[in-house]
Amino acid sequence: MTTHMKSAVMFVAILLLTTLFLMVSAIQRLQWQIDGLRQRNEVITQQLQELNRYVGYPGG
Repeated sequence: MTTHMKSAVMFVAILLLTTLFLMVSAIQRLQWQIDGLRQRNEVITQQLQELNRYVGYPGG
């Protein structure tokens, strides 16, 4: 294998590892945002249920 070929292989390997790291990082950030939105949704749902009981809205 020539030096040029080894450099090309190393470049591709580093590029793939960097891309993988960025993808994992983005997925973790999105998962954190999803978890926050789910928690917020649960709180809002609970607040709406309490409000419906307080108001006496049918179906509440």
